[in-house]
Amino acid sequence: MRIRFVKIDELQFLTCLKNEVWGYKTDHFQKWEVGDFLIFLVDNNIAGVGRISGKPYVSTDLVWDNGLSPHRIPVKFTHAFQKCNRLPIRGEIRKSLSHSWGPKFRRWVRTLELIEEGSAERIIETINLNKNELPEIQIWIERYLEIAKRSRDLSIIQIAIQIS
Repeated sequence: MRIRFVKIDELQFLTCLKNEVWGYKTDHFQKWEVGDFLIFLVDNNIAGVGRISGKPYVSTDLVWDNGLSPHRIPVKFTHAFQKCNRLPIRGEIRKSLSHSWGPKFRRWVRTLELIEEGSAERIIETINLNKNELPEIQIWIERYLEIAKRSRDLSIIQIAIQIS
C-alpha cells in the first residue's frame, strides 16, 4: 500500500474533489503509480482520500483559482469528510506518521514522500473506521465550493482591513 499526504486549503480540496484531479506547479509524479492513495489535509485534518486513477499529464486549462498547477494527476476519491467530522492528525494517525518519518513528519508531507507500508495500512484502517461522507459532499459540491470561495474572500478582506 502506497500513501502520500498533500496539504491544501478548503477551496483547493473541493476543486480537486469536483474535478477528480490534483495538480502541482512542478512535476513530482515520476514515481507515483496508479492505485497510490493520496490523503488530502486541510487545516491539519484529513478532508478526503483518493486513489491515483491514471497517468500524470500536463494541462494549461485553469482549474484552481490560485494558479495554474499544470502538472496533474487524475484522482478517484474514495472518502471525504464534512469539516466537523474530519480526522485530526493526532492519535493513531500521528503515531503512524511519526513511526514512518520521525517527529518531523510535517516536512515529509511538504515533500510528498511515501509512507512506510505498515504505517500506511494503519492510517487507512483508522480512516475506514469513520463515516464516509463522500456521497453527500458530491451532491452538494457546488454549494460547498461557493461557501469556501466566500470564506476565502472574507479572509482576504479581513487581512486588508488589518493592514490598512
